[in-house]
Amino acid sequence: MKYRAAGVPYPPQLTFTGFRTLPGTEAAIAEAKRMAECPAGWLTLFGIYGSGKSHLAMAAVYERLQAGNFSWFISAGGLLDRWRSWFARKDDEFDFAERFDRDCDAKYLVVVDDLGSERGTDWARERLTMFLDHRYGYGLPTIITTNYPPARLEGTSGGRISDRVFDRRTGRVKVVHMDCGSYRTGQ
Repeated sequence: MKYRAAGVPYPPQLTFTGFRTLPGTEAAIAEAKRMAECPAGWLTLFGIYGSGKSHLAMAAVYERLQAGNFSWFISAGGLLDRWRSWFARKDDEFDFAERFDRDCDAKYLVVVDDLGSERGTDWARERLTMFLDHRYGYGLPTIITTNYPPARLEGTSGGRISDRVFDRRTGRVKVVHMDCGSYRTGQ
């Protein structure tokens, strides 16, 4: 049950031991393991499709779960779908704002996978910005994976999000470019 709630399959599939190191992945492996051992601040993993970003982020979640610490893995699109479904509820006992605030303020490690691939309305972009801005501002442990470099992420998700995800100056975010080829296609 804890695996399902954490957004990862059981039995564990994408683990650190199952990750094949290629040139260009060493720093990402080290940083993902650091986040698994002691989640603090943000880690941004970016690179081409198939470079292992999601694998390493999910491996960090598995490590946290194995150590008895809850963590959460969800795609950016999945996160927006979650919030849309809550917002659409019409019953009086359901409080969207309270649930949204709980997601924003989660103290455990949260992975937002495939940032930039989401499609959405102005409302969706605003919610995603609010979520990431809150986690950034409070230094809550977060791993972001994206296929997009800063300028392209700015075009898909907005400048405020890109500014935080690729923050290299304040020490709040460790940005790692996975410049290896695709594990799937070998390119």
